[in-house]
Amino acid sequence: MDAEERRFLQQEVGLTRREVRLAARAEAYNWQELKREVTRVLRPARRLLELGAGRGVFTGQILRKVLRPQQTLTSLDLRVEALRELAERFPTRLTPLTGDICHLPPSCRDFDLVVTHLTLHDLELDPDTSIDGVMAGIAACLRPGGRLLLIDKVLDGVAPRSGEILMEQL
Repeated sequence: MDAEERRFLQQEVGLTRREVRLAARAEAYNWQELKREVTRVLRPARRLLELGAGRGVFTGQILRKVLRPQQTLTSLDLRVEALRELAERFPTRLTPLTGDICHLPPSCRDFDLVVTHLTLHDLELDPDTSIDGVMAGIAACLRPGGRLLLIDKVLDGVAPRSGEILMEQL
């Protein structure tokens, strides 16, 4: 967690310094747990698409610790300002793309890997959109043989069998 993120958590979210330190430790621990698997999945991919980049916490981890020079990362988010800030932080390593995960733009095609980190649980689906439709749109972003890395919360700590089946179908 960088200084900017710590300031945001204190000033905007209202966490105490102690709470921010604890959050930073938890993030470091979680990243170490994830890093091996994320690295294994990301390394063979040349074109990566990140859905729901937000403020770029996960984006920064990928760019600083995993992504190699020959790989490209396109980061999609609805918030233009967040993408602008990300592009300023990583001007040569990131292609920002404004868009909605529920209705992905046509330019989201032929990626080797699509990654989404703590994004899908926050989706607010309109009445005409289903999670199946969202997942089909994400699958359409992948080239044949491409992979989806979906990191998110589950209620009981274990992904349900339906999630495994969905992954097999993609």
